[in-house]
Amino acid sequence: MINLPPPRPDTQRVIVHDDIVLLERSTGIVLDVLRDVLTL
Repeated sequence: MINLPPPRPDTQRVIVHDDIVLLERSTGIVLDVLRDVLTL
């Protein structure tokens, strides 16, 4: 398991396939993508 700091209050993380995507809540704009994080 990975340890990430909590997201800022105006963002949210979502899991898409094996990636973790950081989104801006108000606009839905993708701020960052951590690729293949959940691949075993």
